[in-house]
Amino acid sequence: MHAADAESQLVNSTLEEARRRFPPAPQVERYDWRFHVDSTGEDSVLVTVILKDPPGGGLYGWSELAPIRNAIVETFQQSAVRRWPYIQFSLESELKGPEEDEDSGHGADA
Repeated sequence: MHAADAESQLVNSTLEEARRRFPPAPQVERYDWRFHVDSTGEDSVLVTVILKDPPGGGLYGWSELAPIRNAIVETFQQSAVRRWPYIQFSLESELKGPEEDEDSGHGADA
């Protein structure tokens, strides 16, 4: 097994553990991730959390998003992953369209 494969498996299992800590709302539809190098040259992981659109439209507030972010960061800190997780959020409706490529990247339905 290559080191990158082992590291990918470690990131996958760490994110699965974090998913178990997510609050019930807002509902996480899935997440995608990829290895990344941040602006300081440090190895990191870019995690995109895709959320179910809020009822009635609008946007989620930080108080609703922070528990998801915190679950991911805390789980990474408790794991053997030595990369910082950078987390971004998207609504499911923002990703729908002909340009969406369902076969790209890593990820899992939540």
